[in-house]
Amino acid sequence: MAIKPLPKLPIVRNNYVSQELVDEITDWLEENKPESIELMFYEETVDRISLYHSNIDDNIIAPIAQIPKYKSALDHPLKWVDLCYELSRRFRVAADLKEVPVMGSPLVSSVNDEYPELPNTPIMQGSIHNGFTQENVEEILSKSYEESPEIWFNYSEAQRRNMVIGMISAAMYMNFKDLIEESGLDVKPGAASSLRNEAGKRLFKLCEITDTELKIMILPEINLTHH
Repeated sequence: MAIKPLPKLPIVRNNYVSQELVDEITDWLEENKPESIELMFYEETVDRISLYHSNIDDNIIAPIAQIPKYKSALDHPLKWVDLCYELSRRFRVAADLKEVPVMGSPLVSSVNDEYPELPNTPIMQGSIHNGFTQENVEEILSKSYEESPEIWFNYSEAQRRNMVIGMISAAMYMNFKDLIEESGLDVKPGAASSLRNEAGKRLFKLCEITDTELKIMILPEINLTHH
């Protein structure tokens, strides 16, 4: 497969990564990991498949993180999110695909701002299947939202870019896993994944992400209908 050169698009924002860093890593990937670029060209279809984020983790993040200067520069989860989002934009333009826009509105302007109230929504069938009640879910989500707002902010920023990479997803999962253990709830193994999905659903509402926007996201476990 002939791979087009990746365009040096102007970055959407410079809060976490610079134009120079994204351009340099783009050049490094083209020189050292053309097979990763070829794979991501395949993954960057109009309807992305469910392995997309796993392939980003394994074929983009993992090799870049092996380079000490890049690992040092990318010392915050949202730096990785923005880098991967910018690379995705370049992959898509080179593959003649439409750009995936940033969706909705920010949860808050910055991680230290006052957060909006967490909405109550009916829990999903997956949560019920894993042994949760509505009350269980609301209690644990509220505790997490109050005690660990940065995890929610990071997740919301990743979700708005359709770039919920492994480190973002794992941070929320482990937070919920710890809270489940603290509560002593008798739920199924891996039930923290249900709470992560419940959190994502509430963030859709808080960030005002529309149903139309949601249809481009990789969310096989979440019913896209707002409640």
